[in-house]
Amino acid sequence: MVLYDHAFVLLALAAGFARGQGEARAVAHELHDRLRAGFGNVAGGLFESPLRSAPLTSNSHMHLLEASLAWLVLDDDPRWMRLAAEIVELALTRFIDAQSGALREFFDANWQPAAGAAGTLVEPGHQFEWAFLLLSYAERVPDARIRPAALRLVEIGERHGVDPARGVAINALDDDFRVRDGQARLWPQTERIRAAVVAAGAGGDAGALHAATAAACGALRRYLELPVQGLWRDRMLEDGSFIDEPAPGSSLYHIAGAVAELMRSAGWHGPGD
Repeated sequence: MVLYDHAFVLLALAAGFARGQGEARAVAHELHDRLRAGFGNVAGGLFESPLRSAPLTSNSHMHLLEASLAWLVLDDDPRWMRLAAEIVELALTRFIDAQSGALREFFDANWQPAAGAAGTLVEPGHQFEWAFLLLSYAERVPDARIRPAALRLVEIGERHGVDPARGVAINALDDDFRVRDGQARLWPQTERIRAAVVAAGAGGDAGALHAATAAACGALRRYLELPVQGLWRDRMLEDGSFIDEPAPGSSLYHIAGAVAELMRSAGWHGPGD
């Protein structure tokens, strides 16, 4: 298993522990320690596998940060704060380009942008997803660098990563913000929702962000408009049509995250409210 998979195991263990599976805490601690020992990088963060080869990815670390934040709510063991702090520092100093403010995807073993096209890839969905996680972390740890960096990620996603004709967040840009992949998967729409909601609460342009939230919700609805309720489409083409194909189950994770953030912002916790 690669680092990306392990990050989701840690996230699942946190969910289990929150629901009374007491043994999940010890398993998570052991997995954390094994990752540190087997995947650790002296330049910071973790390699993608015990092979310790490049490229390294910001995406795996994003989900590892997500898991760390989930555990911080449940467990006062210092390993989670250390891991979260290390990943946030990498994001602020390595993943995010100092000139443009955009977050890159692929790196060499020293956290320099990977050679070739991989090193210039910018994904609008990940600008939004990282912004959400960084602002969530900043609620716990005051750091004057985080808020402007996160709001800049949202700005990049909104200004360059949303196609005005279709009103959807597209798949990929180059680091000069030219469109690399104009198709639009479902998951960036959900991360646009989460980022806009939390950024509005963090002091961003509330009016613009509320409008972005509404627009993103409208975009997501288009992926869900199917004869069978509860299903979804995954990939929209540049002309606004959808590819007729099986949609990945992983989309449910993103949909649930967006719904949960909308509920949280509205102060609604369930049918009993």
